[in-house]
Amino acid sequence: MPGARVTFNEGAGLIINGRLTARGTSSSRITFTNATSSLWGGIYFSDTSEDSGFDVSYDASSEAQFNLAEIGSLLRYCDISNGGAIYTPEGSNFRAMVVSESSSVIISWCTFSYSFPIIPVFTIPGYPTPIVNTQEARLTYVGGPSIYFVGVRLISATQVIITNSTFSNIMHGAVGDVGGGLFVSNHLHQFGLRPLSLTYQTCGIDPLYVSNNIIELSSTYYAYDYSMASSLTSTSQALIMIQSDCLLFINGNIIRDITSRRPIMTVIAFNYVRFKNNIFHNNTALRAGADLVINDVMGNVGAVLSYNVKLETTSIFENNLFSNNSIHGGSAWRGPLFHFGDDSIQPVHNNTFINNYAQLSNPQSRPTLLTIWNAVVLRNNTFSNPLLKYEIRALVPYSINFVNDFTLNFWGNFVGGNSSVILSRIYHFPNDLESSLVKIEPFYSNNLYNQQINEELGFIS
Repeated sequence: MPGARVTFNEGAGLIINGRLTARGTSSSRITFTNATSSLWGGIYFSDTSEDSGFDVSYDASSEAQFNLAEIGSLLRYCDISNGGAIYTPEGSNFRAMVVSESSSVIISWCTFSYSFPIIPVFTIPGYPTPIVNTQEARLTYVGGPSIYFVGVRLISATQVIITNSTFSNIMHGAVGDVGGGLFVSNHLHQFGLRPLSLTYQTCGIDPLYVSNNIIELSSTYYAYDYSMASSLTSTSQALIMIQSDCLLFINGNIIRDITSRRPIMTVIAFNYVRFKNNIFHNNTALRAGADLVINDVMGNVGAVLSYNVKLETTSIFENNLFSNNSIHGGSAWRGPLFHFGDDSIQPVHNNTFINNYAQLSNPQSRPTLLTIWNAVVLRNNTFSNPLLKYEIRALVPYSINFVNDFTLNFWGNFVGGNSSVILSRIYHFPNDLESSLVKIEPFYSNNLYNQQINEELGFIS
């Protein structure tokens, strides 16, 4: 009932084989927490629990409107904290406050947090004091394994339905494999490793919406790396990982103020994708010498965003804003801030890339804004990043002689409308018939999107 406070002794929790309905209100929330200084078990929804669901309709602008079905299990206006003594199938190092296995539960207007400090060094009642091994950037326990504290763990989940919820002071927000669903209007901040990781689970025709979320770090937080340095720049190691064969909608998210050695976000999709109206602002990718072996030759990992979509013809990448993102460090970094993979050939329209930059001490560095590995049409985009050596590295698969269409874009006031200056900022191998050429004319001499950009920057400042 609204206002209830449910406390658990160490290791105790709830295993749901039928239905759990915890329906609080905005003024009378329900609390699930520990009764002692030790962790309680968490809430586990088994494959026999009743599934929830949602319906989707579209307005005149084709934006989705969601109606959640009041069936199955429900957590609404709940505050969930300090759980995770129940082991998830990965073993004892994964501790989750809510686990959904082969099931679906509606989670809306809830909070997930730990009261003890997660980052950068923390002590947990009942566990040895941790140490931070800065050489490998791994958090380890004296006499014990690394432990990952998770808000919601999804294990072959039929759907994820998490809306309007907050994840804070936590290692992982929502992670696991899902078959579609909603992750909408959530706020994830002060996380230690992965705020969001939704990976492959067969969807059929079910959609996956990741929309209108805010994912950020405060200035006192830093996304630590809990794996060996050799894997830190792999696309699979991104802080925000979305890999799906669902119909995928990534719309209206704000990703800002994140500092990490890992890529900030990776999208790998095998179906229609709508990547639209997202904002990436003031994110920092740290690059050290160990990254050189991985990225020096191909530059195939985006420091801020790696994007690879297998279905080429109908996907949309448009109206996104990328501003004030940067690469820092001492490596000879030749990779980009943003990377479009081998299979991504859908149009890139009406996006804004401004004031992104690099601070790299190695003179061999060739920092680039965007690397494209296939035949992509870029139209009505704004590129204005004078502190980067190149705006674009334009490549196509070997043995294909292709001219990339980069016409009708604005390339910044600092180029003075000079086509030779614009071409000097595109690394396009003009003398190699196995690589791509580019066409830039006609181009805009004035920025048509100043008002829109100022409004967006004002919104996120």
